[in-house]
Amino acid sequence: MTKKDVGMMLATMSTFFPNYKPSASVEDTKNAWLSILGDYDAALVFKALKMYVTTDTTGFAPTPGQLITKMKEGDLFADELAASEVWKQVRRAISRSAYYSGEEFEKLPDIAKRILGSPARLRAYATDQNYNESAVCNNFLREYTRLSNGEHITARGKVAGELPVPENFRIGGN
Repeated sequence: MTKKDVGMMLATMSTFFPNYKPSASVEDTKNAWLSILGDYDAALVFKALKMYVTTDTTGFAPTPGQLITKMKEGDLFADELAASEVWKQVRRAISRSAYYSGEEFEKLPDIAKRILGSPARLRAYATDQNYNESAVCNNFLREYTRLSNGEHITARGKVAGELPVPENFRIGGN
C-alpha cells in the first residue's frame, strides 16, 4: 500500500463517516496509517474497508486493526496472493541479506523459496555490485507466473499441490 492509496482510503472513509476528522495533520494521519498498513496489498485493504462499511452499525470509522481483522474474517488472505506482494517481500529480504540471508529466506512465502532456491541466492543479490533490480524482478515475476499458473497460492505463499522446479533454475541468469 502506498501513501497515495492511504490518501484515497482516508478520503473514502471521510465520505462514509462524515464525523471522521483525525486530530493530527493530513500528512501525519497518512504516515500513521501507512506505518500500519504499508505492507498490505491496497486491493485487500479496500476490500476490507468495503466489508467494514457494509456491515458497520456503529457509525464510526475503522481503525487499522479493525481493517486487518476484516481481512482475516473475510478470508481475504485466502485469495490468490499477488505476485507483486511476493516480490515486495523478496525485495525486502534482499535488502537485509548481506548479513541475514538465512533468516530472511525463512520468512519468505513457500513459492518465493521455491523460485530462489536457497538463502545463497538472496546473499548473492544483496552483495552483487552489478545487481539489476529490474531484471531480477522481471525474472522472478515470470517464474512466479509460470509456477502459479493454474495453482492456488494462499496468502502465506503455500502452493496447492507439488510444483516441478527445474534443478538448474537460476534467477537473473546466474
